[in-house]
Amino acid sequence: MIAAPPPAPAARAAFFGLAAAQARYVVERGDWSGAARLEVTPSAFSEAMAMTHFARALGAARSGELEAAKADIARLAALRDRLREEKNAYWAEQVDIQWKVASAWR
Repeated sequence: MIAAPPPAPAARAAFFGLAAAQARYVVERGDWSGAARLEVTPSAFSEAMAMTHFARALGAARSGELEAAKADIARLAALRDRLREEKNAYWAEQVDIQWKVASAWR
């Protein structure tokens, strides 16, 4: 079986940039219900998916939807742990910060 090559660095930047732009648009406007309804784009890049789960968790918590926030906070923890397993210390730390902030808002 032939192993697939790793994704190109430009793909990582593209997935993260798209997720970050969508998350920041709703969060910076205080559109909490919009943030809670963001769709997570499946990706090979945990940090990109974490950005959306973070915005969703914030939005749900700020909207009083505590169970929805709990689900996204759990997903942040799983993504953080995956990044740790991949030895991606920088992004593991960033997602841990997101986890802590979302947990505090919940």
